[in-house]
Amino acid sequence: QKEHGFFNESAEATLADIDNHQHKFVLLDRGDCHFVTKVRNVALNGGDLAIIIDNDNEDIAGVVMGDDGTGAGIRIPSVLIGNADGNKLKNYLRTAS
Repeated sequence: QKEHGFFNESAEATLADIDNHQHKFVLLDRGDCHFVTKVRNVALNGGDLAIIIDNDNEDIAGVVMGDDGTGAGIRIPSVLIGNADGNKLKNYLRTAS
């Protein structure tokens, strides 16, 4: 049985093995490249959903994630989630069978 999701620790969001995953949602840490770049890399590599995990313990209600002007053509949903929630998801994916 294929996994339900994938956590990629690469800052560049290189997703060479995304095809090993059935539902193709991808968790990525925020930082080192633009949000749009991460989402585009997920989409180009067959991902269906990009979940970006904030790299700071901050209230993300005030964080605005916007298009940097290069997001035209991206057709998958994406979301930024808080660090604590992201760590829960990462731990689940690491330990789920």
